[in-house]
Amino acid sequence: MHDRDVPGRSVRGRAGCAVVALLFGTACGEAEETPGRASAAPVLRFSAAAPLSLAGNIVLFQSDMACGIESYETRVYCLMPDGDPHMLGREGEGPGEFRWITEILRGPDGTLGVLDGELNRLSLVDPVSRVFVSETPMPPQFMTSSPLEATVSGRYRQPGVGWVDAEVDATTGRILWERSFPEEILECGVLQSSGWPTSRGGLVFVACRGEYLIWFAHRDAGEPAAIIPVPTFIPRFPNSEDVALYARRSWGRPPTESEIERYRTTPKRWYGQRLVDEQDRLWAISHWEAGDVVPDSSYLDVYDVGSETPAYLGAVQLRHKVVGFDILGETLVVLVDRPVRPSDPAGIPQRGVDWYRLADAPLGTEMIPRR
Repeated sequence: MHDRDVPGRSVRGRAGCAVVALLFGTACGEAEETPGRASAAPVLRFSAAAPLSLAGNIVLFQSDMACGIESYETRVYCLMPDGDPHMLGREGEGPGEFRWITEILRGPDGTLGVLDGELNRLSLVDPVSRVFVSETPMPPQFMTSSPLEATVSGRYRQPGVGWVDAEVDATTGRILWERSFPEEILECGVLQSSGWPTSRGGLVFVACRGEYLIWFAHRDAGEPAAIIPVPTFIPRFPNSEDVALYARRSWGRPPTESEIERYRTTPKRWYGQRLVDEQDRLWAISHWEAGDVVPDSSYLDVYDVGSETPAYLGAVQLRHKVVGFDILGETLVVLVDRPVRPSDPAGIPQRGVDWYRLADAPLGTEMIPRR
């Protein structure tokens, strides 16, 4: 194969710059204007406090109940907009117990799926009655990228192979489909996350540090149908506070000077959590604010991935720092870090949950430049 040019990157294979130029009306190598961002803001409906946690998952139900992970106690909390949280599960290995909760998912018939990354199993619980329903063995280190229905899609670690995208039977744990996708589609590689499935059988990956989306029209296609520049992307690097925090971390040993320098000069990832909603729209937390500060607002970028060609629709603006979100119908629920107040102990931001109404925030083409 011959390399072809995408602005700023080399693309391998036939799905190269010609596809990008077709989508965006630019010629290969042309300098594009600084990206803008739509400013639509949905209507805030409710707010509630949430327990502190290292996890960023949040799941929404028809009743407006939202559930998240309380990582310090290895359990799940569920809350209503006007009520205190109630807890599900506890640490352990028995039915309804967990060792390391990595994800929670909205399951069938009002159930909540809890994925345990240490026990490699998926548990179903009733979040209202708090009754354990069932459990299913899952592939090792499985991470999901789709709703939990009869099957669930995601990625798992296969010994001797690495990360493999797969579709898994949610009741037996049997792998129904799997495939390894090459990392060298772009020189900078594909982010270590699974492809997000569309209703037409395609997959969408985020590439590099978030500069591109890679779209396979079908999950079994030999090559991507399009490599799409992210229109809002701006490179951002760790600030001095980030570097100082990294230098104090240790995973068995402190980082070396060369590792610190590599961290300092490596761009941050642009997109955080992502999901595809019932209307085949890809939503992604856009990390607009550099550093680990708690901003006054955050953005979700939105793409149409249900048509023949994915297209950027715009963005919605939300208050505070969004760390996780879920969408059900026209309701958006977000898990946020609130701006730090003088009264917050040790400068640790409080966690909260906000419910929004999306119908009042139409996504259009109007773009407001932000730098």
